Amino acid sequence: EEITICHHGTTTYEKVQPSILNRALGSFFGVAGHDAVGTARLAPGLDGELRLSFAEDFLVDQGPQLAVFLSPGEQFGPGSINLGELQSPRGPQIYVVPGNAGLGTLDWVIIHCVPYNISFGRARLE
Repeated sequence: EEITICHHGTTTYEKVQPSILNRALGSFFGVAGHDAVGTARLAPGLDGELRLSFAEDFLVDQGPQLAVFLSPGEQFGPGSINLGELQSPRGPQIYVVPGNAGLGTLDWVIIHCVPYNISFGRARLE
């Protein structure tokens, strides 16, 4: 399956095998009156880099400057790691996780509107 990958500001396309996308899994839900659904997975890519992927079923309300964060809690705040701007409000996409992210405590994926400091959706990775 070919999926869009955002790697530090550049967009490329890469084939990934579904079997590698099973390390941690979570389901999105909306917050603050916004809708969000779909599946998030955290797993290593074929090159060993850790990636956060959203499945085909991913959908979130549109908003200005939405970004993807890994976070130690369900609220955006200190300790949240910015993985980049949301590539699309729907469909499959992949974000490369920085090697120094300290993943042991980052259990939440948060879709956050940066200029208004409002989260649109989140998923707990288990």
